[in-house]
Amino acid sequence: MIENELRIGNWVFSKSFEANYKVKGIKFNGELWLKNKDGSLWESNGMKYIEPIPLTEEWLLKFGFDVSVSHYICKGKFAICSIDDHFMYRGTELAPEIHYVHQLQNLYHALTGQELKIKIDETNR
Repeated sequence: MIENELRIGNWVFSKSFEANYKVKGIKFNGELWLKNKDGSLWESNGMKYIEPIPLTEEWLLKFGFDVSVSHYICKGKFAICSIDDHFMYRGTELAPEIHYVHQLQNLYHALTGQELKIKIDETNR
């Protein structure tokens, strides 16, 4: 994972704690402020302790996408095509593949100007 791919609000996996955390801040030296399950902020020692979260249908459902019978998963007019557990944005001829949760969050924000939000619970801190 490259640090310039991350934005505040992206979800990442902490190898140190083996759990998903939300990015709350990014320092100049690449260290991250992550939201802990108790609501406090925790400082990561850098990108080497962080991994991207693979995008799954479960994450799409958490973000409020609706599953369609025609291989499309939609949130409003924003549609993702799902073929053999691969996800692609189908709004352009380029049809870029989306492999990770943070990529979906960044693309959705870039195209809609809105953040993808999920209900926070103990399973996805």
